[in-house]
Amino acid sequence: MRARDVFLLAFAYLSLLLVSAPAVAPAATIEGRVIHPTRPEAGVGLTVGLNGFLREGDTFESSTVTDEAGRFAFRGLPPQAFYALGTTYNGVKFSGGSVVFEEGKPQTQSLMFHIYDRTSDPGDSRIERVRLAIAREGGRYRVQQQVVINNPTLQVVVVDKQSPPLFRVALSPDHGTVTTGRGPLPEGTQVRNGTAEIRGPIFPGERGYTFAYDLPSLGARLETEIRVAEPLAQLEVVIRDFGIDVDAGTLYPSRPMREDDSIYLRYVGFDLAPNTRIPLRVLPLPPPTTPPPWFQPLLLLLVGGGLLLVVIRPIDPSVRVEAVAEETESDLERAAIVAALRDLEFDYETGKLSTEDRDRLREELRREAARTLARTREPEKPTGPTPCSCGRAPQPGDRFCAGCGKAL
Repeated sequence: MRARDVFLLAFAYLSLLLVSAPAVAPAATIEGRVIHPTRPEAGVGLTVGLNGFLREGDTFESSTVTDEAGRFAFRGLPPQAFYALGTTYNGVKFSGGSVVFEEGKPQTQSLMFHIYDRTSDPGDSRIERVRLAIAREGGRYRVQQQVVINNPTLQVVVVDKQSPPLFRVALSPDHGTVTTGRGPLPEGTQVRNGTAEIRGPIFPGERGYTFAYDLPSLGARLETEIRVAEPLAQLEVVIRDFGIDVDAGTLYPSRPMREDDSIYLRYVGFDLAPNTRIPLRVLPLPPPTTPPPWFQPLLLLLVGGGLLLVVIRPIDPSVRVEAVAEETESDLERAAIVAALRDLEFDYETGKLSTEDRDRLREELRREAARTLARTREPEKPTGPTPCSCGRAPQPGDRFCAGCGKAL
C-alpha cells in the first residue's frame, strides 16, 4: 500500500472518531463586580467565594479576590450547574446571588452585588407587616409566620448576642419547634419565651423572615391567640378552608383568596398597639345531613303534582304579580356608599392607596352617607289647598275666597 493511501485511511479513521465522540460543552465563566453605594474603594481586595452544585450531584468550590475596581471573575467552571456567590465585609456576610448554566444558554454570565457599612442603630427601621398562613396538614395545624422588616437606610443593622434585640416577634402560644420552613433559624435570630428575637443583620430595603411551627389542636379544632409584641402597621391571617367556621376576634374579614389550588379565608388588622392579643378559633363545620330514603320520592311526587295542576288548571289572566317592595333612590345611594367603602378598604389593603388617601376618601364617603341619611329622615311637607292672601283657607272645590271674595 502506497504512503498516500495509508495517509488517506488514517485521516478517514480520525475523522470518524471525532464525529462519533460526544460533544464537550464549553467551560463556563462568571464575572462581576462588588459595589459599595458611597465608597468604591470598599470593594477592593475582597474575597469572593463560589459554591457550585453540578448536575451529577457533585459540588464545586472556588474563590478569588477583587481587583482595584472591585471586579472578579471565575473561569473554566463546569457547565450545566448552579452557582451561589458571596463575600464578607466588616464581619457581615453578603450574598452575591446565584447563576444557573443550562444547555444551550450563554456560558458567560455577569453578576453584580452590593455591600454596605454596618451600624447598631436601627434608626427608622421597623416591622412593616406580619402574615400568618395556617393550614391543617397531616392531622395538625401548621403555621408559616412571615415578617417583613423595612430598613430605609443604606447600612446593615446588626447587634451582638449580648445586646437587646432589634425586633421582637411574638409567636402563637404553645408553639412547637420553630424553623424557617427550610432549615434552622438564621444567625442572629433566636426564640425565647414564645418570642422570636432578631438581632440582624437587617439589610437595606424590605427583607422577610419566616418562622414555621406547629400548634396543638383538639382534633380538627384549633383555639389559639395571635400576639403583637411591637407596634404593627398591618397584620394578615389566612386560613386554608376545608369547611370551617373562624372567629378571628377584632380582625376584619376580607375577601377569600386562592393559593396553590386552595381557598384561604382572610382576616386583616391595621395599626395594632404593642401587647395586643387577638383570640383565634377554628371550628370544623358539621357534615351535611343526608335526607332519609323516602324524602327524594316524596319531593318528586310533590313537584310532579304541582306541574300537573298547572297543566290541567288554566291560569286566570286577571292575576297579576305585584312587587312587594321597590328600592327607593335613597336605598340605592346607601348601597353605593357601602360598596365604595368596601372597595376603598380593599384598595388600601392591597397597597393601592396610602394611609392618608384612605383616611381622606373614607371621611368623604362618611359625610355623603350622613347627608343621605338626613334626607331620608326629613318629614314630608303637608299637601293641600294654598291659603288665600287674606289668610283664610279655602275648602276643596272653592273658586272664590269665602272671606274676601278674591278669585282663587
